[in-house]
This record gives sequence, structure tokens and C-alpha cells, in this order.
Amino acid sequence: MHLAVQTETGETPPVVPRLRCFLLELNKEDQAVRATLDDAVAELRGNQWQQLQNAFRRPSLSRWQQREPPPFDDEALWSLCKRIESTPVYQLFLAAIDILSVFQLLYLSPDNDVENQLILGESFSDIEIGSGHGRGLYFLPKSLIISAPLPLFGELVATGKVGRAILSIEDAKLATHYYVPYSPPVTSATRLSLAAQDLWTKIKSAKTQSVRRAQP
Repeated sequence: MHLAVQTETGETPPVVPRLRCFLLELNKEDQAVRATLDDAVAELRGNQWQQLQNAFRRPSLSRWQQREPPPFDDEALWSLCKRIESTPVYQLFLAAIDILSVFQLLYLSPDNDVENQLILGESFSDIEIGSGHGRGLYFLPKSLIISAPLPLFGELVATGKVGRAILSIEDAKLATHYYVPYSPPVTSATRLSLAAQDLWTKIKSAKTQSVRRAQP
């Protein structure tokens, strides 16, 4: 059984903005993980997936690019990490690991398709992810997503203010979620439309209210 998470975000270099995608595929049987960024591919086997999760709990791009700690001493993974040259792509990488870690815990079995859809498709926005980083991922509630046209979310993804996560089981897409990354950019080289800017204001307000509700 294969579970996959693809995270997407916009990167706005000085010349042409582009969409960056990071894909993690987990084989539930042997815990092997395939990571893909652009045309770079790394296969993690044995205890390497656990090592990656452990390293992720104290993320340091500079250490990873120095090929430490394990599993970043792996040649293929090191080659992939060298392509992480901007904050949006770095956060894309972290988000995919974070989400897949939760995905594999919540996934029930092929016989529980309805329950999987409910938990992973409908209720995923209620789950706190990345709390260990101080600034976790904030998943947009369904009520907010259905209240606005999808092209507006596309604008926010293109500027890196919002990320998109696509969850799949055996190559069949289960759900698409939108989230605010750990540290969204304050400014962007690409100007948002008035409608997208209004949506971004609503998202920030919803996130603030969510944080206040979570406080004791």
C-alpha cells in the first residue's frame, strides 16, 4: 500500500515566478520512502525514513547541506537537498515530511475507505501539525475554502502565502488541502488581485482566531 503527499508552493525569484512541487511516497509494507523534487529522486530504506523524521524535529538546512546528520549522508538525498535554495522550497520540504508523518498514523486500511475520506479528507483541517516548530502549519477549514473561487487560492499558492497538499492512496487522489506555511512571506514580487488580497486577509483572521481558541 502506497501513501503519497505532494506539497506545492510558489517561488518568486527576480525574473519568473514558478510553482515548486515536492513529492513523498511511502510504502506502508516496508516503510520505504521515495522523495522527488524537480528531477532529483532519493530512495530512503531501512531506518532512513525514521532518521529523516528525527532530523526534521530540529530542522537545519545548513547542516543538511553539509550532509549531516543521517540520513543526509546519503548521496541521493544530499543531491536532492542541494536543490533547496530558498525559504519557500525549504518549507515545502518540511511540510511534506510533517504531513506524511501524520498521514501514515491516521490512515486506517483499504477496507475503511469511508472513514479514510472522513478523517483525511474532511477533518484534516482540525489537526494541529508542526507544533514542535513553534509555528505550525495552519490548514484552512473547509468552510473557508468553499466560500471563495479556487483560482484565488491558486494566486495565494503562486505567491507562497498558502501551500497546497495533495494526499493520495495507490495513485488515487484522496484529498486536496490548503495550508498557511510555518512562516509565510510578508511581501511578494507578484501583486495579488484585490479579491485574492481580501481572501488572504480572511485567512489571517481565521488563523488568529484559531490560535486564540487553542490558548488555555
